[in-house]
Amino acid sequence: MGCDIHMVLEKKFANKWVGLHAYPYVSPKAIAVRVRGADLVENVEWMSFHAGQRNYKLFGALADVRGESVFGHEPLGIPYDASELVVCLAEEYGADGHSHSHMLLPEFLRCYAYAKGQNGEYEKGLADAVRGEKLPFKEFADEVLGFTFYEEEQDANQYRIVFWFDN
Repeated sequence: MGCDIHMVLEKKFANKWVGLHAYPYVSPKAIAVRVRGADLVENVEWMSFHAGQRNYKLFGALADVRGESVFGHEPLGIPYDASELVVCLAEEYGADGHSHSHMLLPEFLRCYAYAKGQNGEYEKGLADAVRGEKLPFKEFADEVLGFTFYEEEQDANQYRIVFWFDN
């Protein structure tokens, strides 16, 4: 039996995490939650995740699932301040969902780069960001999340990925 990942991309708006998109799908119930929160989010497009393929090296790096985490990550659970979209989808999976966790986008992208064998590119991107030459981790955003940061975006830490697995 295989293991699959489920993810929600959240962004912080006015000190509240808002669910922007979910992988592998958004259920009709969750769509109602998303629409209800629309007043907090303007012009956010629906995106497709490209990091959702079954990749046990990534799963291990993220949460010690189906492989060891070289970064020492273990499941943290659903965050206390999770968006309504996360809460809705996690409840729908119930006992079938396991190893719930979350991390800010830069750390998620670090794990992704490692799993894809691009750790050197991640380190180069980090060095460029420290020098102020580019938004941190921007080079991975399109591949991983299916969108590009707006030019005015200054803080990748305002994005978070909440995820869990099922068998």
